Order: sequence, then structure tokens, then C-alpha cells
Amino acid sequence: MAGTVREPSSVSALAVVGTDSVSDFYGGFDIYGYMPVSNWLSASAAAQLLSTGTYSLSALCSPGLSVGGGRIFLDATVLYRALTESAVSELGFALLAGYERQYFSLRVGVCSKTVYDTGNVRDSFREPFDFLYKLAFKIRPSESRWNLGASLANYTPYEFERTWLPMFFIFGNIDLTGRLSVLCEASLKPAGMMNMQTTFGGFSFRTGICFNF
Repeated sequence: MAGTVREPSSVSALAVVGTDSVSDFYGGFDIYGYMPVSNWLSASAAAQLLSTGTYSLSALCSPGLSVGGGRIFLDATVLYRALTESAVSELGFALLAGYERQYFSLRVGVCSKTVYDTGNVRDSFREPFDFLYKLAFKIRPSESRWNLGASLANYTPYEFERTWLPMFFIFGNIDLTGRLSVLCEASLKPAGMMNMQTTFGGFSFRTGICFNF
């Protein structure tokens, strides 16, 4: 649900409910902040807490330039995720190149991730290189009062998945006032310990509000 530098600064708060083949039903919340630093640079930060004992924090810096009727940009992300029930944590870095127009956007890039034993950070293994991607579509212009869209990706602000394990999303928004909007998103994703199980056993739904400054 991230914006672009052409959008105003905003803070979003969303409730999360979901189920998967490992954790049964769970709940939680997301907090997401976005700020346009200049005409060519934006920054954002996200935090998620789930009742499964999963905590995620991420920060993103995105420089970009308008080209014709579209925009090219880079997304540089750092992500930390702790899975307390498994006593492991992850630290990941990603760099993606993107292009967006009025109705669609495409991002492709690479990431590196290190997984730690929470009780002994020296006990770890590293995935030095993996591909990330995201393709998203909207049915109406971004400035419309309401919109619907869909995307396919193997990452979110809260997790980096493996290349061959995509996630599917349907999302929408409706503006209540000039500053306040309602957001929602449904997702289908892989499930399993460390997401190594290749069954699509996970479904989640997020909804909440976004306040534009």
C-alpha cells in the first residue's frame, strides 16, 4: 500500500487477521508512515506485531525521477523480523529498481538475508542472494476517490520470501475526507516453518485508516 513521492505525508494504522496451516487463526496490527522528502526522494517505515509472536520492522528510502508519463525509482530497504515462537530472527537488505505509471507498477531487484538463533546470535546462516519482484495494477487513476487493485510479489514491508514462492494480493481504498481514507488488503501466501513449505496455506486480511498531513 506504499505511495509515491507525489503523495502527501501519511500515517496508516491497520488491524490484521489471518490463518495459516501452522498458526491457525491470529491477529495483530500494522503501523506505516510515509514522507516525501523532496520531489525526487521519499522515505517510509513500517512496523507489524502479530499474536503469533512475530515482530517486524522495516525502513525504505526511494529516490526517483519522472520520465514522460511515468516514473523510475529505486527502493532500498532494511528489514528486521523476530519469530519468538521459533526463537529465530532475520535481518535483510534489499535493493529494487522500479517503474510506475498511472495504472501499474513493476519492481525487480535482489535481497540478502541472515537468520539468527535468538539465544545465540553467532549461530546463524546467510542467504546471500535472492530475487525480489512485485507487479501491481489499479483499475482507476491514483488520485481517484476510490480504487481497487491486485498485485503479485514475493515480498512485503514485513518479510522477504523466496523467489519461487509468490504472494497474491487484492487491495482497495476509499477517501472519506480530503485527509482520511479507509484501506483494505487481502493476501494469499505460502505457509510453513520459515515459509519453506510450498503450500499456499496462508490467508490474511488487513483494514484500517490512513491520515494524510
